[in-house]
Amino acid sequence: YQLGNGTIEPTNIPQKLTSISNIVQVAAGEDSSYALDYRGYVYAWGNGASGQMATTSTYRNSPAAIYTNEAIDVAANDVAVFVTRADGTVWAVGTGNYYSFGNGKNSKYTSFTQVTGLSGIRKVVTQGNYSAFALQITEANTSGAVYAWGYNSGQLLGTTSTSASLTPTVV
Repeated sequence: YQLGNGTIEPTNIPQKLTSISNIVQVAAGEDSSYALDYRGYVYAWGNGASGQMATTSTYRNSPAAIYTNEAIDVAANDVAVFVTRADGTVWAVGTGNYYSFGNGKNSKYTSFTQVTGLSGIRKVVTQGNYSAFALQITEANTSGAVYAWGYNSGQLLGTTSTSASLTPTVV
């Protein structure tokens, strides 16, 4: 399903996806793939068992638009996808275990939910299953803050705590 070519047959030859075009960024989860086009649409295909296809459907073997609202960035982990919008907000869909959606809840979402407490974000990076980081850029685009949230084993979020961060925290 991850190839997005409409089949489930494996191949060792690169395949062009003809159903989408003008792609400016790609992201990959454990069993799922995502593409962002120049219009700000995010497409997804692969295994969506954790809700990351923004539907209750488990598998998609070809790309389908899952987000059509001015996306500028897409990031994925094993069980979720994060979209940064042109207005600097971050939205997520999939499984939010260990507070990885930054909303203080451990829940599965099949529709996009906003990661609370973030503005001015330009880039999200995910790590493993349940942690995320966001880069905030100031108006002058010269400096910014890094936020982290989610799973925090071994202090991987860069905080002094070893507990999960329920909401985005500046590190």
